[in-house]
Amino acid sequence: MQTRRALSSLVLAASILVGAAAAAGPADAQNASFCGVVRVRGHCMLVSGSMGSTGRVFDISTASPRPRRNTTISGSGLVRGISGCVGATGRLGHVTWRRVSVCPLAR
Repeated sequence: MQTRRALSSLVLAASILVGAAAAAGPADAQNASFCGVVRVRGHCMLVSGSMGSTGRVFDISTASPRPRRNTTISGSGLVRGISGCVGATGRLGHVTWRRVSVCPLAR
């Protein structure tokens, strides 16, 4: 009886660990869009979020090529957690962007 209980506990613990590892994996990466004027603070490049990311300010310092300061751009990237930049609410990786004259209105 004790062997069965120990085995059940082991299976339960293993399933919890596998679930936690799956939740922290790269499959959770979310795409975020942005559109706004590029602001530079120190080594940080910041731009406002758009669409579902309205109200957020993203650190797009990983963008290559790097957009110029005070340029209006639109693009997207993968959310990579928090940023160490003052004023940023998130950090993006794999950033793609293009220069625009105005940002489209959110619907």
